[in-house]
Amino acid sequence: MLCFPDTDAVFAEQICSQIRITIEKEDWSMIATGIKTTVSFGIAEVGMDSRRTGVLSDADLRLYQAKNKGRNCVVGLQRKSGAD
Repeated sequence: MLCFPDTDAVFAEQICSQIRITIEKEDWSMIATGIKTTVSFGIAEVGMDSRRTGVLSDADLRLYQAKNKGRNCVVGLQRKSGAD
């Protein structure tokens, strides 16, 4: 889990997209030949009236949506971005 204090969901999605791209492009051959690594993210935003369990559930749901989309993507609050 990553937390971005004082950051809205749109900016958090941009940060996660950059992390996703960096991990995808990384040379992992030092670990094993031919290895390819990707990551998916589910974004949730904490509001003034949010409960921690609800936010974690929202993020978890979006993470599963990202995995069901084929992985290697970011699923945010409204729009979805990922590998094209």
